[in-house]
Amino acid sequence: PESAKEDDRKPLQISAVLDVSGSMRGEKLKLAKEALAFLVSELGPKDKFGLVTFASDVVEDQRPTAMTATGKAMMVKTVGALGTRGCTNLSGGLLTGIAQASGDGSSAVA
Repeated sequence: PESAKEDDRKPLQISAVLDVSGSMRGEKLKLAKEALAFLVSELGPKDKFGLVTFASDVVEDQRPTAMTATGKAMMVKTVGALGTRGCTNLSGGLLTGIAQASGDGSSAVA
């Protein structure tokens, strides 16, 4: 059964880093949001998921959160509200995502 498989694996901590600059407008952002929503739906309550978006700025939209029913609902709402903004700050998004995923508490965005 599926639940036995989930019990056998170690919990995941995933930090997604998503470009929401103007180049992602339209279908690209729509597909990225659908992929994130699918990923969230597949995670278990012991898994953690965080989200960093970047354009001209970098935003930690959601710190890593346990994917309980409440956590999933919050993440789906956060993902659904994403829109495009500004230009592309790839290095800022990447560095913030790495800090978030490391779990060392240094992922505060300046």
